[in-house]
Parts: sequence; structure tokens; C-alpha cells
Amino acid sequence: MFRIASEHYFWWPVTVRRPDEDQPGKMTEETFTARFKALGAERADELDAAATAAGLSIFARVKITIKEVLVGWKDIVDDGRAEMPFSAEALNAAVQLPWFRDGVTKAYGEAVTGQEPRQGN
Repeated sequence: MFRIASEHYFWWPVTVRRPDEDQPGKMTEETFTARFKALGAERADELDAAATAAGLSIFARVKITIKEVLVGWKDIVDDGRAEMPFSAEALNAAVQLPWFRDGVTKAYGEAVTGQEPRQGN
């Protein structure tokens, strides 16, 4: 049975590909689980209209969208390998990293479209 609710939340795996710290020219993959809030069409339109009116860059738009849809996480640790609880401050630090933004954007897109990422070209 299909359920229509005012808000939809779900957990989804996120893969982050970043430059390997020890191997020049190599990438490493790390994963975590994100708690997303599905963005309704009206809210998406509101965010887009506000960003357009403000003349925001694509970078700024992506950050705003991530902060709107990413509402929790599991399996993220700090430099000391201690579990990093989700907070607005932690999210703001994470969203500064290009590989975090890319991973979250891809995972959310896959989840809401129901499409697996394309392999190859």
C-alpha cells in the first residue's frame, strides 16, 4: 500500500570518493549512511526561486539543498576516529568538502529517482 504523508524521511547509503592521503593520484572510497528528508516539489521551487533571486552560485545552491535534505547520519567519525554526532555545525563543516557534497548529491539523487548510478560511459 502506498502511503502519502506530509513529510518523508529515509536512510540511504552514501559513498564518498576522495583523494587518498597516502597514494598520489589514487582515490579512496568511504561510506556512511545518511538520513534524508524528501524535498517536496513546492519546497524545491521555493529554494530555487530564492537562490535565483539572490543570484547564488551553483556551489551555494548545492550547499543550501544539502542542508535542507540531509537531516542525520551514521558512521561519520572525526580525526580521532570518535563517532561524530550529526549537528548543524558538523554538517556545515562537512558540506565545505567537495567530495562530501558530491557523494551526498549523488546518493540523494539516486534515492529520489529510484535509479542506480550509471556505470561507464
